[in-house]
Amino acid sequence: MQLAQETATVSYIKDDFAYLQTGGASACSKCSAQSSCSNFSFIKPAKSLLKIKNTLHLKAGDSVVIAVPASKLLLGAVIMYIFPLLSLFLFALVGKSLGGEVVSVAAGILGLVGGVLLVKVIVRHPGLSQKFEPKAVRKVVAINVETPLA
Repeated sequence: MQLAQETATVSYIKDDFAYLQTGGASACSKCSAQSSCSNFSFIKPAKSLLKIKNTLHLKAGDSVVIAVPASKLLLGAVIMYIFPLLSLFLFALVGKSLGGEVVSVAAGILGLVGGVLLVKVIVRHPGLSQKFEPKAVRKVVAINVETPLA
């Protein structure tokens, strides 16, 4: 099973959960011309805070690799993006058969809004949302290369 992985930093621990700082990585962050690039200031990715179960006994400041199965990531993307678009087109087609262009447009907008609201309900369902949550895979241990080994 393939996993989509990302490295995150523990911001703080509360109860049995670790709150991780993720994001901030992009192709621009690795580019040597970012200091002189006018696009860099516009496309900095936003950092986000992620809550996961603290199964690895993490502490604030630790780096950790988090992972989600690639199949779950793909299914989540379908639910989040494709489902509202499909409901838009389906409602627009039904609206077209019931009336003219105005009814079709109104029904399409109604379908889009309804699809987005349904996705929000699906995402907030406790049993379903846990299937898409990332898990802590391993702690990242920093190695000091300047210290000679004994």
